[in-house]
Amino acid sequence: MLTYLFLQPVGASGDIPGAALLCHHDGHVSPFGCRICIMEGIRIKAPGPNAGFSRYYHGDLNGAIERDPETFKHGDVIHNLKTPSLFARLKAFYGSYYFGLDELHLFGSNIAKQIWNMVTGDREETAFTLPKVVLRPIGVAASETNLPPCFEGNIPDIFRHSNNARAVDWLDFLLYLLPTIVYEQIDSNGTPQEAKDALLCIVTIASLALQQWLDADDIDRIKRCATTWHEYASQSLTNRYTPVFHYLQHVSRAIEMLGPMRRYSTRSIERTIGFYKKRIKSISATAVNAANQLCTITAHHHCQHSGDLDVDDGEDGKFESYTITTENDNDTNDMVNVQEGTADSHRLWRVLQDDSLTVGQFDSWDLDRYLRQYWKRHLNQRTALPSLRDSKIVVGKDLFDSDTGTFYGSQAYPHLARKKPMPFVKLSLPVDLNRADPGAAKDLVWETYFAECMLFLAHAYRGQERMLALVQVYRDLELNGAGIPIGTQNYNCDRGHCKSYVIDVERIDSLAGYIPSTIPTRPGGSKRYYYVYPGMIPNDIRLGDVTHI
Repeated sequence: MLTYLFLQPVGASGDIPGAALLCHHDGHVSPFGCRICIMEGIRIKAPGPNAGFSRYYHGDLNGAIERDPETFKHGDVIHNLKTPSLFARLKAFYGSYYFGLDELHLFGSNIAKQIWNMVTGDREETAFTLPKVVLRPIGVAASETNLPPCFEGNIPDIFRHSNNARAVDWLDFLLYLLPTIVYEQIDSNGTPQEAKDALLCIVTIASLALQQWLDADDIDRIKRCATTWHEYASQSLTNRYTPVFHYLQHVSRAIEMLGPMRRYSTRSIERTIGFYKKRIKSISATAVNAANQLCTITAHHHCQHSGDLDVDDGEDGKFESYTITTENDNDTNDMVNVQEGTADSHRLWRVLQDDSLTVGQFDSWDLDRYLRQYWKRHLNQRTALPSLRDSKIVVGKDLFDSDTGTFYGSQAYPHLARKKPMPFVKLSLPVDLNRADPGAAKDLVWETYFAECMLFLAHAYRGQERMLALVQVYRDLELNGAGIPIGTQNYNCDRGHCKSYVIDVERIDSLAGYIPSTIPTRPGGSKRYYYVYPGMIPNDIRLGDVTHI
């Protein structure tokens, strides 16, 4: 049976040169180098003693006019739209934002690289340039990062082989290294505050633009950050203000028109390109080889999904996957879900098959004490609870969140696999601002904490069943100048530097990772670590104190 589908293209995008080809624009080096608005670039000398001249865009959007959709239909040679675009014939065409702004190429391939060139003093020094003596510690710290698999990039490649680093590697540098170990060195180097604020605005724009959900306040914040960066860079970085920095002023409008940038990113296509690139071996008949590979792999996938063939794509070509295997006969990969009062997305994984497990069997963790404290809080009970040592529990070695596809590991049952689930997590916990006054009404706020997951369990008390986690919450954290948490605790930290606490598993926001600081607390003092997490935004969290919980 044949099925006919009607498809309506609602956008066409790519990197900056690729998008220029789609809309028949002369490109970012032309006099009117922005494909979205009509703004003429200023031709001045490029950085470097022997450099030529290039075009830079110092004007703000208040004096710019968005390109008329009709100019894409008929061309506008004066403003560098050389011929009509085929996409402008479509009924769904709505103007310059039809060609989007791709987050992977805008932030990763371009802006992050250019910021790093400023930091290293490539061609010409800027306010961000650091002495070469501190660039090496930054590279060493980057090689010692401990990040979970949910971070897509490979940060050390930037310092070892920057020319081979991928766009996702540069994105991780921009989002996680720049506001931590790079920022601390820029701060200690005496960089002016306005320069540091402008640099953080770049990170904030990228962080917000890459969120899956944004509201009006987020978009307004992007606009303010773009204005702050523009006001600084147009005056202080005149021969660094390339078209990619100009496009930052269009990010907020692009999100308003098209939605979050991750929704129409080309990064999935980049993975596909890499997948097929390894299989195209022909030099003389590349197109034919590519077509044959496309047909072959499509046929294999069809057989695989129909159950007729077990296809092994080979180590070089298969996509990254994450599999947990059973380690012994006392556990299983069966999932346990506690329906009552717990989000359906969370499930215990690798559950211990022992019906006789009790709280008392985990006295080494003092589980009875912390479990009683949890139920006392949960039930709003003022009097102490009786011992729970003899009550039954279900224990999972890991926790799985099906909404995000994330596995969380536990310290009680560590993994030996290379891609192990990490137990280090970011938490959001409710804190009563009036906790010191028992007679006052509760005034709850959400505070951010970082902890290691020790044990995942399900427990029932007084007719209520909850899925819980025993965690060790880190003490004495603080925020750096960029609003990123930093402390002295590292993986598998000493209990004296943590507070044991039982929480509902839905209080776990995400996995987190460690980036070692390049500056100790004092000469010869303890080493410090930044705690980073997916979706991190500078100056965006209310950091909690363990005395509040």
